[in-house]
Amino acid sequence: MKPNNPAGISGLMCKLLLLFVLCITACKGEETKGVTPEGPSTDEPVPYGTACISDLALIYGGGHHRQVVWNEASFGPHVVYTDRNDNKYWLFDSFLLIEFTLGKGGQTTNQIFATGYYGLPARKAEWQELLDYYFTKDVSVDALDKTVGKQIGQIGRPAYKRQVVLTLPEPIVGGAGSNYPTLAKDYWGVVEGRKLDFTRPADRLTACKWYIDKACEMFDAGGYEHVELAGFYWVAEEMYHSSGIIEGVAEYLHSKGLRFEWIPYWKGEKDWQGNDPDYFTWKDYGFDQAYLQPNYFFNESVPASRLTDAVKVINKYDLGYEVEFDEKAIESLGGTKRSRLYDYMKAFKESGVYAKQPLAYYMSENAFCQLSEAALSVDRKTFDDLCTFIIAHQQAYLNEKKKTK
Repeated sequence: MKPNNPAGISGLMCKLLLLFVLCITACKGEETKGVTPEGPSTDEPVPYGTACISDLALIYGGGHHRQVVWNEASFGPHVVYTDRNDNKYWLFDSFLLIEFTLGKGGQTTNQIFATGYYGLPARKAEWQELLDYYFTKDVSVDALDKTVGKQIGQIGRPAYKRQVVLTLPEPIVGGAGSNYPTLAKDYWGVVEGRKLDFTRPADRLTACKWYIDKACEMFDAGGYEHVELAGFYWVAEEMYHSSGIIEGVAEYLHSKGLRFEWIPYWKGEKDWQGNDPDYFTWKDYGFDQAYLQPNYFFNESVPASRLTDAVKVINKYDLGYEVEFDEKAIESLGGTKRSRLYDYMKAFKESGVYAKQPLAYYMSENAFCQLSEAALSVDRKTFDDLCTFIIAHQQAYLNEKKKTK
């Protein structure tokens, strides 16, 4: 959307006027939206502002079973929303690159990054394989950075760099008495010339530190301009197997200026052992943010009261909230659960913490891209409504943060 050029005003003056508008917008700490520069400028762009995580998109990738290639085309709809009048808006400000398993065959050949999935615990080599995927040229982090850079050429810089959160695998205990008794207790690998024994909490923490250091090193080597490493995500969705190390991981991340994120699943008022759910005490573990999965969308036998209950929990325990949907929300693909996605948006808008809490978005592997391309007008409306929800929440959340500074 270009500004008009009144009679008698030169092209140079128009460019100066446009630059003034962009500067004023950036100085207010707002995202620049729907403004298309007339051409390249030799002026230095306005510096990025202080970042935060408001709306976190879950991006599944790294396993061999994944169907989506996370290149620029796949990231495009997540980075910028184009409305029906061809106006462009920055969309998700944060991206969680998430994986649970390498997806290599059966029980004895697949490697998993958290307890409870199908396969055997991943070793150091598989942890490295996941990092190698994240930092492969033209996919994952690199593709996200390039996607943002190209959009900046059309609509100007966002208020802050897009935030990247990386999966941190769980160092899973093996050996006698564990869930994986056929493994040697030192199955994982070597750090600094010594085989780590995961029956020792200190060695589990050492493995996490190795991974964090390696990820930071690889991220820095990428030379990315428009994304930054915000922190790491604890991939285990419960704390049953994390005692003795989780606080140490948090302390190490904080010493490096990095965040620690977590997304536990719904456990009700009591977990299966009859204890208070672990997300009641998420701050005690050292997490900077936890988002509660309501787990409402998937099973139609779960009543809408689940969302009401989830809202009560996020209010009481200062949790973030996860919006959840998959292909079954898309009528073009035969989906019948569109209304359940709307239930999430309605419940959070009415939660009382709409502007105060960040959001995470589970969208299966590719549902958001599929929704953006769906043929039926009803699906286009769903996409527009969801994107409008994300943009409005982000603005409300950022405004609230300014008030509380």
